[in-house]
Amino acid sequence: MRIRSRNAFYSSLFLFALISVAIALPGRSSAATPGIYDSELGPAELKIEGARFVLHFRELADFLIEGTVGGTCTVTTLDGSVGASWVDRPDGQFAITGAGDALEFTLLEQAPDGIIDDVSATSESATTDAPPPPSITTATKAADGDPVRDEYGGYAFRCPKGWKAKQGRAGWTIRSAASGVSIIVMAHTMNSRTELRESLRAGLHSAEDGTALSLDGDLESFGESGAASRFRGTLRGENVEAYNVALLAPGSGGVSILATADPSQFDEEIRGKVRAIAASVSFIKKTVHPEVSKWNSRLAGGRFSQVESDFSSSSNLSGQMTGSGYLIERHLDLCSDGSYRFQSSSDYSVNAAAAGVAGGASTDSKQGRWDIDFVQGHVVLNLHDSTGESFAHLLGVSGDQILFNGVGLDPNGRAACGW
Repeated sequence: MRIRSRNAFYSSLFLFALISVAIALPGRSSAATPGIYDSELGPAELKIEGARFVLHFRELADFLIEGTVGGTCTVTTLDGSVGASWVDRPDGQFAITGAGDALEFTLLEQAPDGIIDDVSATSESATTDAPPPPSITTATKAADGDPVRDEYGGYAFRCPKGWKAKQGRAGWTIRSAASGVSIIVMAHTMNSRTELRESLRAGLHSAEDGTALSLDGDLESFGESGAASRFRGTLRGENVEAYNVALLAPGSGGVSILATADPSQFDEEIRGKVRAIAASVSFIKKTVHPEVSKWNSRLAGGRFSQVESDFSSSSNLSGQMTGSGYLIERHLDLCSDGSYRFQSSSDYSVNAAAAGVAGGASTDSKQGRWDIDFVQGHVVLNLHDSTGESFAHLLGVSGDQILFNGVGLDPNGRAACGW
């Protein structure tokens, strides 16, 4: 079972948040107009407001594309979000491209006067796979100075005047139609100033999608325990600048407020908006998310195991048997009282006939407390060991297996507790 530190885990979720919204990279003019377009996925309705667009698929309520006309965009389904790009085609047609694929769009019917509703009227089912949290307005949108209360995340903040906030998979996305800039407000799982600052200093690097963001200058203190930071580098191969304020909540976790845009668009006004939102944040008692309750019921009192083994043998010209083999066992016990124990052992042996037999064994064990969070649309298992270290694991299911950061463990009866 792979162990991932909270620092690395926070960075991975931080990166997910970056690619889960349409970053304000420079777009360009396009001959495409609002209307109904045909595609391989069926009819789609294109809405355009200023430089931003949204594509709704009439037959796919859980599929959404939104971003900057002629620039970058995000494709969102129930399985998550990926980055893509708008590419113009001749005669006012266009395509959405990413990962070597292209989805072509051909105009069927132009909207009257070239206008279809503003892009804020997007499908909620396409941008979040979790029930909307209780809020002050009992809605997943806010605007013009409205207070926003995220009871599952355990925080509240105020939306700047002239901006619109909308709940999505990565938290809350706040946009200004005038500037095209996006600001994300999202929960994080860091528990101390040290963890928070180490994670921010490490930056964000992913060779797979051309992301390399490094800290630009020193970290600045924000409030009693927060930190403000600037980043420069590339996001999906595009030059970007980012500004982030991360706050710690009393007890554990906290909130990050992040703005990312093309360097030519980034200015002190954007950083000021981030700081103003951060200054408005207050921490409230969390409401237990239904996904947390479901996973607590599924995991509490269970043992989850992974066993790997292999053995091979043969005979040499003298008729002597040779062979080698190994056995690796990993067991995670999640006790109903909130305690856990993780044990791993490995044994190997080599029989080299006349050269003799060699072998070895090793064991490892950790124990402590466990809990479950719902962070940025993900269910997360936290293991806090007795040395003070904490480890976070994305939870999932594949067949009969439970996935811990993508590693499958088999349910193996009741946990061995009471050690």
